[in-house]
Amino acid sequence: MLARNDDEGDELDPVDRAALELAVKLTLEEKDLGRVQQVRSMLADLHRPWLEVAEFCSYHQQKRALCLGPGQLTPCGIYPDDEEFMAIRGSRVSLEAVKLLRRMLDAGVSRFHPDPMTALKEAEHPSTRGGRRRSSKEFQPNKHNPRSASSTSGR
Repeated sequence: MLARNDDEGDELDPVDRAALELAVKLTLEEKDLGRVQQVRSMLADLHRPWLEVAEFCSYHQQKRALCLGPGQLTPCGIYPDDEEFMAIRGSRVSLEAVKLLRRMLDAGVSRFHPDPMTALKEAEHPSTRGGRRRSSKEFQPNKHNPRSASSTSGR
């Protein structure tokens, strides 16, 4: 049960969709049965959008892969070009986190990839796998950014 037929995910960039699907898959394959049950329950809840569940899984996987502590933000959870986001949470956004996110996006790695460092290694070394370079405009807040200035949801 990796994906449901939610309309909101239909317009996702294919790179982001693949990363989010991988994050869900990895979370459902964990040894932590409590986490697996939690995500299965979230996916079964038809009132909860698939994208929300997938972003939760991405956050969870990135926290673990990057060994982040409490209060440290993941690449999928920072929006340094969003003035409203930075005004509210900017003090918690480290320069290293912003640099990592920019490096990911420059290498064509989705901000949602569950293992950013492994994905970067593969993308930056074409002999292993080719990476797609994103334009800088793709870093700007957009409708898939839940914390975009145009967003009114209080997540």
